[in-house]
Amino acid sequence: MFRLTHLFDSRQFAKLDNPRRRELLPVDKILDLLRVEKGSYLADLGCGIGYVSIPAAEKVGPEGHLFALDLQEQMIIEGRRRSQTAGLRNIAWILNPEDSLPLPASSVDAVIMVAVFHELENRSGYVEEAHRILRAGGRLGIVDWKPGFMEIGPPQDHRVAPVEVEALLAQGHFRDLNTTDISEGYYMTVGQKRNPL
Repeated sequence: MFRLTHLFDSRQFAKLDNPRRRELLPVDKILDLLRVEKGSYLADLGCGIGYVSIPAAEKVGPEGHLFALDLQEQMIIEGRRRSQTAGLRNIAWILNPEDSLPLPASSVDAVIMVAVFHELENRSGYVEEAHRILRAGGRLGIVDWKPGFMEIGPPQDHRVAPVEVEALLAQGHFRDLNTTDISEGYYMTVGQKRNPL
């Protein structure tokens, strides 16, 4: 149901955390647009080595919680190692099966997917699952590559235009959709959960 068209090579950790990536993917801006604050519960889908999860866990503090999910065990192992080094105890590192999100309904305030959406085979399925695990009024944030940015990133035919993301979120019962350029290479679309009619 939730297969990926391809998986990032988990041996290439350096590509997931380097100065250029930090310039293109400003984590503080991402968390601010998602309105993550102290005490928030957040799910990071496709968390990788914790590029977003670790600073988000620091931001939500001990009153909040992070669920960091990934399909690749090596990502989870490396992310856990990094969070332990940082002294964080409010992150659950979860090896995620391809066919479900192993979190209860209405369990988080926000869901984030960073540079993952273009890899998904069943994007609408992930939007539906994000809606399920979000609390009423919760927010889904999708950060992905801008079509046309050529310096690095996936092939152009793998990228998802913001208008397509907004359409999928609208179909998946999200409202107040807003797309923002967060850097020369990435955009972020945020939508708020609404209940189906």
